[in-house]
Amino acid sequence: MYTLAIAFFSAATVFVPSFIGIRARTNSNWRTL
Repeated sequence: MYTLAIAFFSAATVFVPSFIGIRARTNSNWRTL
């Protein structure tokens, strides 16, 4: 259970910044349009 939480947390720390970066990129693209 504890290792599962660590795995989930590590996956979130990797996924969240990339997701924010993708959203920021799409928002900037919409702004340029």
